[in-house]
Amino acid sequence: MNQSGFFQYKVLRNDGDMLEVNTEFSDGRNSGSNKTYDSAAALHAFALELMDFYSRKEPLKYESGVRNGYSYLLLNLFFAEPRGIIAIRIYSENNADEHAEFRSIVHLEIRTEVEALQRFARELLAISVTGNGIARIN
Repeated sequence: MNQSGFFQYKVLRNDGDMLEVNTEFSDGRNSGSNKTYDSAAALHAFALELMDFYSRKEPLKYESGVRNGYSYLLLNLFFAEPRGIIAIRIYSENNADEHAEFRSIVHLEIRTEVEALQRFARELLAISVTGNGIARIN
């Protein structure tokens, strides 16, 4: 499997229940980054769903920020191959510029394995509890 793709979730600031988060991602050819605000409770729920993803075998979606707002991040996870290869489709909007015509959109897909997804889920769970840290999936 191509290991050049990645997704990284990093807490920049913890404002109690809200986390200021920077995400970076690449499929090996294209890349992007985004800064959104996320609630620790929503991240906790997502991490628990990720931990159960393999046994449920149903697509999973996670959103952070506000679509067509300041910034937005969407993750869609599903099984790409029956052998346990998982696809993560990443859709990112950065609307930080006051001019709508300068909105930045990145849409890409990375693939990973169940073990890497489980490790990522544990890292996200720790972040949701402590309010700081980095989670990365290759």
